[in-house]
Amino acid sequence: DTRPIKKARKRSYSTQVLARLQEKVREYEEKLSEYEENVIPHSKRMFYEMEQKINDLKERQKEYPIKIREQQQEIRRHEETIRQKDLTIQKLEEKLKEAHASDRPLD
Repeated sequence: DTRPIKKARKRSYSTQVLARLQEKVREYEEKLSEYEENVIPHSKRMFYEMEQKINDLKERQKEYPIKIREQQQEIRRHEETIRQKDLTIQKLEEKLKEAHASDRPLD
């Protein structure tokens, strides 16, 4: 009778399959552990760094209108200074012309 041999083979095959599955599970658990130790913290750090960069950019973006207004005010101050200097130059030129005119003999 070959029945016990077939049962033994079936058990042996089942045991082999089970052993292979257990090996696969162990390999998977090792890879998962490695992933948890290495990849996840790295990814979290990268995400945090990207989030920080985005927040920094948002803050800078908020500052731009203020900086632009400050620059515009500075430009207006310079323009006003230039206008005042132009007026001063014009007044001096007029005084110079008057002085030259008074120095000339009348015809």
